[in-house]
Parts: sequence; C-alpha cells; structure tokens
Amino acid sequence: MVAMINDHLDGEDVFFYRPDQNVKGSARHPLRAARLQNGKKLTLEAGPVAIFAQGSYVGDALLKRLHPGETVFLPYALDRSTHIEKKQTQQTKPERLVAIADGVITAEDRERSITRYVVSTGDRTPKRIFIYHERTAGFLAIGLPPQTRPAADGYLIPLPIGPGRKSVLLVKEQRPVRRTITITADAEALGLYLEKAGQLPKALAAKLKSVVKTRRAIAGLERKIGRLRTRIADIASRSHELRKNLKAIEKTARATALRRALLERLTNAVKALDSATRNVTTFDLRRRQLSDGLRSTIKSLRLGQKKK
Repeated sequence: MVAMINDHLDGEDVFFYRPDQNVKGSARHPLRAARLQNGKKLTLEAGPVAIFAQGSYVGDALLKRLHPGETVFLPYALDRSTHIEKKQTQQTKPERLVAIADGVITAEDRERSITRYVVSTGDRTPKRIFIYHERTAGFLAIGLPPQTRPAADGYLIPLPIGPGRKSVLLVKEQRPVRRTITITADAEALGLYLEKAGQLPKALAAKLKSVVKTRRAIAGLERKIGRLRTRIADIASRSHELRKNLKAIEKTARATALRRALLERLTNAVKALDSATRNVTTFDLRRRQLSDGLRSTIKSLRLGQKKK
C-alpha cells in the first residue's frame, strides 16, 4: 500500500553551498536546491523526489525522513554560472594581563579567524544562498547574520543575492589564548597590552609603563654600545696598519712627508679610539644603573595573586 498526500508545504528555490569531495566543482560552485519546510501535521517518509520548476522537470533528489516542523535542502543540480571564492585569515590581538609574578606575565590574547565568502552570480539566480560554514575547532562565532541556524559542526548562514552581482559574507570566529611574557626579554610585547591599561590598578599600570620605557632605554644603550664596539675594532685594526706602515718606512730618508701624514692619521685614530672607549664606559654604566632599577621594579610587580 502507498500513502498518498496532497498538501502544500512552504519552500523556495535557493542556492546551497557545502563543498563535497564527491561532487566535482562544489568547492567553486553552489548547488541549486529546493528548500522545503514541513508543516506541523505530517511526517514525510524517506525516498526519491522529482523536482519541477516553472512547469519543467529540473532534477531529482533523495529525501530523508522529515518530521513536522523540520526544514530540509534538496539539491538537484550544480550551478556553474555562479562562482564562490573562500579565503580564511587569522588575527591575534592582545586582550588583557591576567597575572604577574617573579618577572613573568601571563597575558590573554584574542585569536580571531575570519572567513570571507565572495559570491559572484550569473544572470538567473534565486533570492538567497545558504552557505554551510564549518566551525573552526575551538572557536566561537560572533556577529552571525539574522536567521543563521546551527548545524552539525557548523552554521547554516543565509545571504541575499541577485543576478549578475557580487555578494560578500564575513564569518568571524574567536577564542581566548594565553601566553607568557618574560618582562626583561620581551618588554615590547608587554607594551601592546598597556593600551588596555584602564583594566589595571593605576599604580600597577604606571609601573608597567615605566618598565617598558626603561627597557626601551636599555635597548637603545645596548645598540649604541654595539655600534661603538664595532667602531673601536675598526679603529684598532686601522691603527695597527698605520703602525706597520710607519715601521716599514722608518729608515727611508725620503719618506719624511709620508711619515708625517701617517703619524697625523695615527694620532687622530688614537683620539677617536679614546673617545669611543670613554663613551662605551659611560653608556655601559648608565645601562647597569637602569638594569638595577628595572630589576627592583620588576620584583614589586604583582597581579592576580596575593603577596606571600
């Protein structure tokens, strides 16, 4: 015996985008589908469905058992006149400082995954496309469009479209990620979180800003010392060559003018060497003073735990 039903169900002609490795081209093109919403009275049994549109047969599909109130998509053809481009990017933004102890900071970042769908349609299109977006593991979607429905391991997102135009859908997902920062080694990273210093006690925020400023000053002195030491090595090498040249001509009677020029160059080199050495000593002393003060400040930093 065959059950016969003659009834109207709500439905619409739509595009349905869900890439399937068994359907060639489905990563670039959507499927044409009938979106069928069952009423509250009957259960439709599973079986093959023939689909007609505008008085013509357009394809067939397989219907799973459909209970009252459920909605189903019946894809019946691949629409190659519509192209879909999908691109995913990752962003990480500093969010807040969680804890500070013994010069090590625990910070929380906001890691964001942004998926961009660009739908370029042909001349004959339905009014909407439903895009199945697979949930990024560990992430939570934010700001999804109205009428988005959760689906197995993802979201079913409607997007209005029209003939011969481009439509864009952005799906944003995010998750919190914790990281550790060693203040003495990575003060620049700490500086990124101080833009949100309003979340911290004022005294602590002031100390952290001082730490960043001091660490930058120390780094600047270290760069200067490095450049000076390179210069000292160059001057020492040049002075050695000048002394060798002077020794080579010390018994040459006609080399008076050359000897005088070499002596003048050697004198200038010695002066430059003395000046550079004094600067290294001065900068290194200042660096040590700043480092001692920095260590003292770091010991006093506490967040997220009680002092022992």
